[in-house]
Amino acid sequence: MSPQPLHDDLAELIAIRRDLHAYPELGLEEIRTSDLVARQLSEMGHRVERGLARIGLVATLSHRSSRKSIGILDRPG
Repeated sequence: MSPQPLHDDLAELIAIRRDLHAYPELGLEEIRTSDLVARQLSEMGHRVERGLARIGLVATLSHRSSRKSIGILDRPG
């Protein structure tokens, strides 16, 4: 399966954002959020690795043959 661009379905992304805000979690306890993000990225065809700390994940987002990459680190305040 070829990964789909993140912007293909804006309505779905908005629904995901609303879902996340409907079930807030305390910092470093975002288990449901981590599960949802991993599932959505995996369903979009991206490779997801779990098991970093308790809630961390790494996703490899790719588009066609592009070799560009970006890293995002979210850490407590």
